[in-house]
Amino acid sequence: VFTSLKSIPPSFLLECSGLTSINLGSLSRITSLPERFLHFCSGLKTIDLTPLSNVSKIEVGFLYGCSGLTEIDLRPLRGVVHLQPRFLHGCSGLQSLIPIHHPSGCLLYTSPSPRDS
Repeated sequence: VFTSLKSIPPSFLLECSGLTSINLGSLSRITSLPERFLHFCSGLKTIDLTPLSNVSKIEVGFLYGCSGLTEIDLRPLRGVVHLQPRFLHGCSGLQSLIPIHHPSGCLLYTSPSPRDS
């Protein structure tokens, strides 16, 4: 549908609780995710972040309140150098999280961290 997107407006797909899955393939040219992108999409069960491999900046609230997510692989986001608060906050259904092993040697975990167990 969106074949040549270069940017996403803030609050895009905000509170889409009926959304159960999403194909982000058309977002492969995006380098920055705006505030509240996929915010409170509580019905979202799966998401493949692979098309977001060019993203270097994530603003406040990406995937905030997506309590339906049970697993997520963050490795496609290894190019992120700017991460704002509330990323994956409120994703209480997460049972599996594959973290980012950043090239700088830092290991990025989100809350809740697997170390919290």
